[in-house]
Amino acid sequence: MGDIMKNAGIRVIGIEHITLMTLAWIFVHVARSKSKKAKTDNLKHKQLFIWSTAALLFVLAAIPWARPLFRF
Repeated sequence: MGDIMKNAGIRVIGIEHITLMTLAWIFVHVARSKSKKAKTDNLKHKQLFIWSTAALLFVLAAIPWARPLFRF
């Protein structure tokens, strides 16, 4: 584990990406659960928006932006 934490490339994919994507999945699940249990439609949409936005931020943070998608 110490070698993984020293290498930035492996750490991003092996630790940070998996952790942030798992948190995003949890936030989407919470958003769906809370929106189903809300009393009014306005409250449902508000909770769904807040939790889904938080999940989207985790997804965007987990994307390895420095690594090119296609290498030519």
